[in-house]
Amino acid sequence: MKLKNKQILSIIMIFGDLFMALVAFALMMEDMPFIGGLMLLFLGVDIYLTIDYIRALKHREKVEQSLLSDNQRLREVNTQWNQLRRRPKERRRTAETEEEDDLSDVLTARQEERNQSMHG
Repeated sequence: MKLKNKQILSIIMIFGDLFMALVAFALMMEDMPFIGGLMLLFLGVDIYLTIDYIRALKHREKVEQSLLSDNQRLREVNTQWNQLRRRPKERRRTAETEEEDDLSDVLTARQEERNQSMHG
C-alpha cells in the first residue's frame, strides 16, 4: 500500500478514536465512570501511537525520496565514469591506427626510394 494511503487511513482512524472518546466521555458522565475512563485512556494511547505512526511514515517517505535521488546521482556518475574509461581506449585505438598509417607511409616511401634507385 502506498504511504499516502496509509497516512490518510491513519488520519481517519484518529477521527474514529475521537468519536469513541466522546462516547467514553458520555459513559463517564453516566453511571459507568470506570469503563469510560479506561476507554479514554486506551483511546488516548491509540491516538498518540497513530500520530507517531504518521510521523514515521512521513520520515520514511523523505528517506525514500533521498535514496531515489542518491541512486539517480550515482547512476549519472557511473555513466560519466564509464564514458571516461572508454575515451582513453578510443584514443589509444586512434593513436595506434595513426601509428600504423605512419608506418605504412614510411614503408611505402622507402619502397618507392628503392624502386627509384633501382630504376634510376
